[in-house]
Amino acid sequence: MLIGGFISQPIGHYNFCKSHRAECEIRSRDNDPEHMTGKLWRQITNVNLTVNDKVKPMSDLDEYGRTNSGPIQTAVSAIARTMRWKSAGC
Repeated sequence: MLIGGFISQPIGHYNFCKSHRAECEIRSRDNDPEHMTGKLWRQITNVNLTVNDKVKPMSDLDEYGRTNSGPIQTAVSAIARTMRWKSAGC
């Protein structure tokens, strides 16, 4: 399988950035891939389990009052909040 090259931005990420501009303006000077360690893997797993436990499936109509507002927008927001919460030691 050929990997690499450019892809288009997912619509959910685009919509998230329109609504949460400050979250998407963060730029890291280090663009190298993160080195996977046991500690990092445990952190990722912990965030994943927390998000899966806390995020409840909802339709766009229930969440936003309209349809087709970006199916992954809610998940992206929840993951970002949880990661900030976890990185703050909560």
